[in-house]
Amino acid sequence: MVESEVLELLKLEVLNKEHSFIAVTHKGLENACWQELLMIDEKAVKQELQGPGFFKFKTKLLNGLKIITLSKTLNDLLLFLGVIPVKSLQALKSDDKQEVSKALTDLLSHELIKKLYKKNVRFKITCKAISNPGKNSENAEALSIDSQELNKALGAIALKALKDLNASVDLTNPDLVFKALITDDKVLVGIDLAGFDLGNRFYKVFLHKADIKASFASCLLFESGFKGKGVLLDAFCKNGTIPIEAALISLKLSPRNEKILWQRFNIFKTHDNASQVLEFFRSQGLKSFDGKILGVDALLSNIVSSRRNAKIARVEKHVTFTRMDLEWLELKLGSESIDFFVSNIPRLDVQNLGELAYQLQALLKSEGKALLSMSFNDEYVEKAISLLSKRLVLKEKFVVWTGLKKYVITKWVKA
Repeated sequence: MVESEVLELLKLEVLNKEHSFIAVTHKGLENACWQELLMIDEKAVKQELQGPGFFKFKTKLLNGLKIITLSKTLNDLLLFLGVIPVKSLQALKSDDKQEVSKALTDLLSHELIKKLYKKNVRFKITCKAISNPGKNSENAEALSIDSQELNKALGAIALKALKDLNASVDLTNPDLVFKALITDDKVLVGIDLAGFDLGNRFYKVFLHKADIKASFASCLLFESGFKGKGVLLDAFCKNGTIPIEAALISLKLSPRNEKILWQRFNIFKTHDNASQVLEFFRSQGLKSFDGKILGVDALLSNIVSSRRNAKIARVEKHVTFTRMDLEWLELKLGSESIDFFVSNIPRLDVQNLGELAYQLQALLKSEGKALLSMSFNDEYVEKAISLLSKRLVLKEKFVVWTGLKKYVITKWVKA
């Protein structure tokens, strides 16, 4: 299919109608995720429904497909169908399925499902908690239901609701995946447009025990103010996740090479059509960018892993990885040479924390910014902040969660 034919296909009415979506990201970094989505689709409109780790927005279905193809900060993106009260899930424990059956059936009667999927569609339904268990009593009780039993009960209800499509359950190779996101006080139901965790990456072949999730790394980059321009340094790059994500952001490249579930929409008629649309979205990337991305680590083995991962990600020409000890940064890179310093720092001793403070003060340009992520106990974090504050100004400190792991994020500028 030539580009002109793809453009004609993208004019389909169903693709150009506005719909609501649920974006799922890391708790505490929702704004960073939203900033990225606006870079991909400047016409997206944020809506009122939001909470820890998720928010609702509205845009054309076509733009939603583009977002899911290109976004680096998302963990999930759902085509929003509606809300079910948490208490209706609690009732399943006593085999009272009437309330949840009516609520779910109403949602799955959405006319859009019949437009996007052909008859004999294969589907499954999954549940996922996106709030902290135990924080809310209703939520905790709902989460105490065995997940397999919950999926099975909701799947049976969905099977009846989709009888007009002659649907069947397929847990291994479905065309359609419904996802129920359990928050503190409600259950958000939508269509999973990807079919896999958007926060994972194909390039992560060479691993590190202290690595962070790629979508978390991208969130940190956007939180720092980095949007693809300027000189960026990660001085503790490990296996290269932060610099590689920075390159993907700068080049506007898709961070994934997997087939995406929306390719099975009936409106694309054939698999070739869907693949061509996917490649059209992926082809919008840049060949170069106005800036420089540097990854540094004291261990040569980490630099080797980073270079190999960058090659798999196809950004090896756009990131420079160098083995370098912390105390050599200013001498090798030059004073006031860095616009953005973004790192998930290791546990440094007092001497090295002092050295980090000195290097940051020396390396940052006058308007430069540093963002440091730490996943240590409160006592260590406060000690680190105290030492860094001797040379830098702390602009912001807040807690984020990636899964069940807590991180403290600190933002710094020159004194």
